[in-house]
Amino acid sequence: MALITLFRRQCWWRIWVVQEVVCAKEAIVLCGDESTPIMELRNTGDILKREEHLLLSIYLKSPSFVRTLTTGGPKSLQVSRDQVPDAVSSPLFELLLFHKSKKSSDPKDKVYALAGISNSPETFGKIDYSLSMRRVHTHTARHIVQDSRRLDVICVNQRNQKAPDNDGLPSWVPKWTRPPQSCQPTIIGLQHSKPQFMAAVDSHANAQFLQDGYVLRRTGVIIGRVQKNGLSFRRELKSSDNNSWGLKVLQEWWSIVVFKKRPSYESKEHSVE
Repeated sequence: MALITLFRRQCWWRIWVVQEVVCAKEAIVLCGDESTPIMELRNTGDILKREEHLLLSIYLKSPSFVRTLTTGGPKSLQVSRDQVPDAVSSPLFELLLFHKSKKSSDPKDKVYALAGISNSPETFGKIDYSLSMRRVHTHTARHIVQDSRRLDVICVNQRNQKAPDNDGLPSWVPKWTRPPQSCQPTIIGLQHSKPQFMAAVDSHANAQFLQDGYVLRRTGVIIGRVQKNGLSFRRELKSSDNNSWGLKVLQEWWSIVVFKKRPSYESKEHSVE
């Protein structure tokens, strides 16, 4: 329980701590009279992650303890999902996604604290706290599109497009403040998949910015129209729940596919007759 208590301290959730740890020559964690290098705690987290299945059997009724031990504490300060020693700086978009749940007294710090440790601090531009939230977030999204030459950033808003407190942001611009707690299933973007998924492969986005950068114009391909939504699958920590619900979801997905294909079969048979 000592590690769980330590890994749940509020200091791990401060956005500026990420920059402090990344820029430090040697980061030391102090807790009362005790101290230890942060790398020792990270290595401990790596070991606990490898033994996640064992932890799940120990904390069967408290799965949140397992999440704390495997992803909390120093693991939450990584600059990427797959951090290795002396790793190169990560893209700003990846940093913002990874640390979206961090806290800050000034909402603009969620962007500014990470811009300096990203792989593109020179092209991001001047840090200016006098700018409005709308201006800061729009500039950030525009920078990500121009730097990455991809449109992944416009997918971040898929859960919260109609939020009443979006500060008048364009629909394609994410608001990087801490998301409110929700009981709804978490949508896992394809950017988190392994191996990496890229529908565009090695092609680049053709994007233009109009009206002082607040309007995004891009070219695309019309694939079709969504006619039916299937059940969503939310992974639970208990494997038995995953199996039963997963089978139900797969069965419904299969029914949708079969139903979609059935008219084409019937029309084909009719034409042969």
